[in-house]
Amino acid sequence: MDVRVLKLVTGEEIVGEFVSETKTSITVKNTLSLLVQPSQQGVGYAFVPWCPMVQGDKTIKLEKTIFTASATDELEGSYRSMFSQIMTPPKTLIT
Repeated sequence: MDVRVLKLVTGEEIVGEFVSETKTSITVKNTLSLLVQPSQQGVGYAFVPWCPMVQGDKTIKLEKTIFTASATDELEGSYRSMFSQIMTPPKTLIT
């Protein structure tokens, strides 16, 4: 699973599973909007569905994006837990 973060010209930050990319667009699925919010630990984030009334993959024109990047390990783990059928424990070293 290749989880990407897209920053759109509207200011939205979208998280989704990469499907494909052309010279003019990127296609992602299982899209969520990333909301950054203050927390007791500093800054936290929350997921909300992005375009929940649209079925299937979403194709976004690259001219409407400021950047695309791979998600951090922490963000990808949180994202995976939203869509995984199996709950997996965090990666830790067993001693």
